Amino acid sequence: MTTGRPAVTIRLAEPGDFEAITRLLEELGRPAVPAEAEAAARAVYLRHIQRPDTASLVAELDGRIVGFMSLEFRDRLNHLRPQAWIPDLIVTASARGLGIGKALLQRGFELARERNCWSVTLESGYHRQVAHELYRSAGMRDEGLYFRIYM
Repeated sequence: MTTGRPAVTIRLAEPGDFEAITRLLEELGRPAVPAEAEAAARAVYLRHIQRPDTASLVAELDGRIVGFMSLEFRDRLNHLRPQAWIPDLIVTASARGLGIGKALLQRGFELARERNCWSVTLESGYHRQVAHELYRSAGMRDEGLYFRIYM
């Protein structure tokens, strides 16, 4: 039985995905990487995807990267198992509503289970109401607020 939805491939991010992921992060609200900082930003990206405590995933649709999710596995005091944390999750506007965000989350949950994590968490801005519905539909619960001070 087919659902009528296009086939999406979820895979680990690769070095050659830098430009596409950078554009997606800009769409998420991150600052654009200026040309003079591109080499340094690329080095940060390469270090990140090679770290053993991360898993960066991309979603491809018709050979084009349309989604990105980074996942970090971190120790938390008073827990004997790691916690998975999603610092970034974005699906490009033209591909929203196709199940891509949920597919990224589900693959992230699988990776967290494989690492024996006790939970998966993420933060999301108040204005991202559609994203909040996605998280709830994937079985996540709203359990708090986050606070920040810029340095």
